[in-house]
Amino acid sequence: MIRSISSDAVLALWESTRCSRAVVEKAFDDVGCLTYIPPLDRYDCAREAAKAAVRECDLHIPGSTIKYEALGGGKCALEVVRKVKGEERNQWPHLFSLALTRSDKRPDRLEIISCSEDAGPIHDNMDEAEDIINDCYHEATATISAKDLTESLVKLIRTECRAVGMKSSGGTYFMAESKADPYLSIADELNKHGPELVICKITLADNPTMVKQALSSVNSQIKAGLDRMLDKAADLKSRGGRTRSNGNQSRVDEISHYIGLVKTYRKLLGHPMKEAIKAIRQAQAELGLEAIRNGL
Repeated sequence: MIRSISSDAVLALWESTRCSRAVVEKAFDDVGCLTYIPPLDRYDCAREAAKAAVRECDLHIPGSTIKYEALGGGKCALEVVRKVKGEERNQWPHLFSLALTRSDKRPDRLEIISCSEDAGPIHDNMDEAEDIINDCYHEATATISAKDLTESLVKLIRTECRAVGMKSSGGTYFMAESKADPYLSIADELNKHGPELVICKITLADNPTMVKQALSSVNSQIKAGLDRMLDKAADLKSRGGRTRSNGNQSRVDEISHYIGLVKTYRKLLGHPMKEAIKAIRQAQAELGLEAIRNGL
């Protein structure tokens, strides 16, 4: 039963775009969360350069789509093909392939390693096309993709702000307003450079449906996380493995995070959260972590 509901709640959502890596790193570093940013993905940058070349050379034709497929060999390489739908089978004509090469004299350069006449201007002026592709590649390495930015924000908002997703697909997150400072700080910086980070204050006393949904979301998030921990431990045990010290510390940190979620939302939603507490204590017993109670 809901007893006393706090009005201290907000919803956060954002629209990610490719953004300057330096800007994003500074924004996250300012709140002590630089480690949440994924390392530079050179394949992603090569793919962006290939896309730029396709656009500049107008390789799109009606009735077909351009596909970018990774090549094997353990290096940053990709093939660009045109998918043409057929009556009995689809066709996949090769356009061109790129591979990243490195040397002391020429670090991080994309080379056109294969090209067909179907690639038009790229085939006709390969040296010039390669220079343009590399200009685009190096511009991409100076940025962070929209996908990686979203990944960074999700890590930050779930860990530092103790937020819970309001949809299974993500996109909208609920948290205590008192926990929102890291997100607000990053929003102030990134909103000047393309991405749009939004936060909306809500009055929970006027939104019983929101309270119910938030409670369901936090319970689901805790249960899913505990289930993953237990499944991982069971798999390790079935293979005769033993938990290393750093692995055990990771379990302690994760359990502590779920305890923190209970404390935050028990106060915010005015709900005892007995279901989540029971699940945490059961997981602690199975993992040998009963000593971690922290007031639950």
